[in-house]
Amino acid sequence: MNRNRLSLLTIATLAGALILFVSACSLVTSQYKARSLVAQTEKMQNEVKRLNDDASELYMEISRAALPGYIASQAQRAGLEPATSRNTVVLDYRPLPAGAGNGGAE
Repeated sequence: MNRNRLSLLTIATLAGALILFVSACSLVTSQYKARSLVAQTEKMQNEVKRLNDDASELYMEISRAALPGYIASQAQRAGLEPATSRNTVVLDYRPLPAGAGNGGAE
């Protein structure tokens, strides 16, 4: 009877050790996955920050490009002249007579 008790105790101990080993392996795996996800999250947050900085810079460039002084200086660099009465054509608007707009087909 003592021998049965010893083998039952040995089996229970081995089963406990196996459960403990599997639990330890599971813990190590989950810790690895958690660290991997944290690293991935930090990488994505850095990417978001970089993209937000790029967007801010682009909005600033757009705002700067819309300023009249910037437009005038860029036009002058391109060889364009400011609009004057000498180089501007003004068209007078005169409404067409009725029926003239569709080629006279009524």
